[in-house]
Amino acid sequence: MTEHADAGSFLKGWRTRLVLLACAAVLLGASLEVGISDNPPGILLAFLSSIAVVLALTLGLRTTRHFELLLLWSLVSLVIAGILHNVFEAAASVAGVAWLKAVGEAVGVVFFLVAIFLCPAGAVVGGVGLLAKIFRRPTPSSA
Repeated sequence: MTEHADAGSFLKGWRTRLVLLACAAVLLGASLEVGISDNPPGILLAFLSSIAVVLALTLGLRTTRHFELLLLWSLVSLVIAGILHNVFEAAASVAGVAWLKAVGEAVGVVFFLVAIFLCPAGAVVGGVGLLAKIFRRPTPSSA
């Protein structure tokens, strides 16, 4: 009987992840339709899309320690992605070969998008989850 219950909760988790990823795709499509270049509604839609992706990836986090680590690593990754964006953009600007310049710029753009969308979304999810775990009422244990 417990095997079926475990399988059901596993499938339920996958359904929730797929729904969150579908929401992320819809929000990303809407942000691209609205436009994100100096457009606050488009930027907000793109950020909500990245939050949905982070929620789908972190659905199994349960403890305060998990949310602390998510918050910490999101902030560390923000700094690292920002530095790597600048390194690849600088390397692309001095590259003599056209294909190497294009690859450097593409990698720089990827790190830029990670730094402005995924890392802050991870920090928001980690911070909100951490606050929710800290201020949550303890449930009475059934002994």
